[in-house]
Amino acid sequence: MSWKKIGNSVQVQRTTEGDGLGRFRWNNGMKVGRNASAGMWYAKSEAFVGSLPTGWARSLAFEGDGYEAKQIKMLPILKRSQPFTKSGDSVVWHAEWQANAGMKMYTEVLCLLEGYDEPLVMTGKGWAASRITHYKRGVFGEQTEYVTKPASAQADKPLQPWAFWHTIGGAYTKGNEPVFVEVGSGTQKTHLHDIVLIGVSGPADDALLDALYVGDELYEKATTIYNVYTQAEWHKEKRKSTTAPVSTEPTESDEDLAF
Repeated sequence: MSWKKIGNSVQVQRTTEGDGLGRFRWNNGMKVGRNASAGMWYAKSEAFVGSLPTGWARSLAFEGDGYEAKQIKMLPILKRSQPFTKSGDSVVWHAEWQANAGMKMYTEVLCLLEGYDEPLVMTGKGWAASRITHYKRGVFGEQTEYVTKPASAQADKPLQPWAFWHTIGGAYTKGNEPVFVEVGSGTQKTHLHDIVLIGVSGPADDALLDALYVGDELYEKATTIYNVYTQAEWHKEKRKSTTAPVSTEPTESDEDLAF
């Protein structure tokens, strides 16, 4: 079966827990003066059990055991976000976003990675989370516009984002130098390694769609994961005020954070 017919055979139910899932994140690369470091995907050693996803290797970037990857092939399945504020060492989680209240948005994406059997969670906040997940300005938005929409139009049926691989990593020049973008404003302005959709730069033709398609078995597996976690309302769970992930990112504007 091809991606043109899966919409008729695999049905998303619009309607485990706990959640015990391994987590990974984008570690920002930064440029300060002439000194620059590339960004990377990073996970603590306990994130993966038994095997590593494709492209991951042991990392020496931080104290303790961990793994890193230059880029990943991901199938995003479900997303949840929650705003928080921080005062000193204290963190307060909020139920709703409020503009001009010093809030940051913490985001988690339930997903599958190539080469790994179990679902995982991508975590992020601030600029990095928005650059990846924003429905207009982010990598997910580009994949929707260039891949999922054209495929859905041809299949004459809405296809889910997990029908096609999302290849995501840092932007590089032809000389393999990291590409940095200016983030923040005023005294909080800095330059971070840009995060991009790799291998897709415009509307996908049939050859590219065929290459990106995950296959019937994996599409059905991801749909089942979506249904299970949606029914468990994973995407609606809210944290209470505990310790939030430590961030070295600058404070972005409310407009950049409110996604």
